[in-house]
Amino acid sequence: MCDKYLFLDGDGVLHPVSALESFAMGMPRSVAVRHGRLFRWVSILDELLYGTSVQIIVHSAWRRLITTAELLQYLGPLANRYSGMTNLEMSRWEGILYSVGRLGLREEQWLVLDDHATYFPDPLPQQLVLCDPELGIWEQRVRARVQAWAMNASANCEVKSDEADEA
Repeated sequence: MCDKYLFLDGDGVLHPVSALESFAMGMPRSVAVRHGRLFRWVSILDELLYGTSVQIIVHSAWRRLITTAELLQYLGPLANRYSGMTNLEMSRWEGILYSVGRLGLREEQWLVLDDHATYFPDPLPQQLVLCDPELGIWEQRVRARVQAWAMNASANCEVKSDEADEA
């Protein structure tokens, strides 16, 4: 079996960054989630990953703000794919690379969803799917890339597994 990992940001990916205005208005986080202001596009990502074994590693700033239990609640149907979070002591990109190295992942085994190019080296890594901060995973271009990767990664893993069986 070939494991695949999606490194996931929250703001600008699972909800528009403008949804953070809920906090400015004093709305409690749990209410903002329940009313669909925050983490509103979780079900879209869940549908895109349906039928795959893709695991999720969170690299979002949310990992510093809430407990793992809260994060899993907010991830809803994606919670069963949760595999952990990047190292809190490292920058976003360093944490992702550390996890990739620790897991021994090949290029086709991981993808990053984020809305901030400034957190990543120039030129941008090919595994980065840069989201529009107001459209996130809702954007068709982003959905197509994630789904193609998830399905192609599954096919690549199956081929490699079959080749191993034949050897």
